[in-house]
Amino acid sequence: MKSKTETVSLRSGIGAVNPENITTDYLYDGSGNQLRKEMGSGQSIVTKYLNYEYDFENRMTKVIFPDNSYEKYLYAPNGKRVAVQKWLANASQPEETTYFVYDAL
Repeated sequence: MKSKTETVSLRSGIGAVNPENITTDYLYDGSGNQLRKEMGSGQSIVTKYLNYEYDFENRMTKVIFPDNSYEKYLYAPNGKRVAVQKWLANASQPEETTYFVYDAL
């Protein structure tokens, strides 16, 4: 009998090359959430990447940029995104916070 807390560690990826020979690879988890985006040139050893994090409801909570700065996404109990915070690497408080307001419709 399988436990309800069992996790799936399935990962899959796809890739693409644009006309400038820049390769972009995408990595996804078993729920279809994008975990990583890697961009690089076949001629260069430099690769830029973005990492993505999600909560238990598959809502994106964080995007980490190549310089280790990140954006953190905040949600209301009803699941709507209410704010995004921009953080510099190793900062103790956000550099910028943008709030979202929804009407009753």
